[in-house]
Amino acid sequence: MLEYIQELKDLLEEEEDLKKRFQEKTTHTLTDFTLIKKLYEWFNEIVEERDAESRRKFIFIVLYLYSPTALVGNKTRRGVREELTRVLDECTATRISHHCAEVALHYRCYKSFRTEMEQILKELLDKMTISGITLHGHAQYIYEEESDQPFIPSA
Repeated sequence: MLEYIQELKDLLEEEEDLKKRFQEKTTHTLTDFTLIKKLYEWFNEIVEERDAESRRKFIFIVLYLYSPTALVGNKTRRGVREELTRVLDECTATRISHHCAEVALHYRCYKSFRTEMEQILKELLDKMTISGITLHGHAQYIYEEESDQPFIPSA
C-alpha cells in the first residue's frame, strides 16, 4: 500500500511538471492585436503573392505568435480570429477558422510548407526585433532549431 501511495505522489509531481512545461511552451509571443496589421504589411513585403495560399501562410504566422495551442487542435485565442477578419478584409471568420485547421495540417505534413514558413517567420521576427517589438514565449525556438522536423509547440 505504501508503494501505491508513493506512486500517486510521484504521478502528481509529474503532472505538475508537465503543466508547468505546457504553460512555458504555449505562452504566446505577442499580445497586442494591433500589431497584426503591421505584421501583415511586413508579410506582404516578404511574400509577393496575394492569393489564398499566402493568406493561409499569414494565418499560420499569426497563430504561431498569438495562439500557438491552436496549431495543436485547441481553440484559437479570443480576439485573434476577429482581428484577422479585419486585416484580411476579403476573408470571413468562418473561412479563417477553416484556414486555421488547414495550416496546422500543412505544417505537419509538407516539408516545403514548413521550410517556407520558418523562413518567413524568421524574417518577420527580425523586422519585429529591429522595430523594438519585445518577443516573449516560444519565438526563440525559430532560431535554435534547424531540422526537418516541425517545431510546433507540443501539447
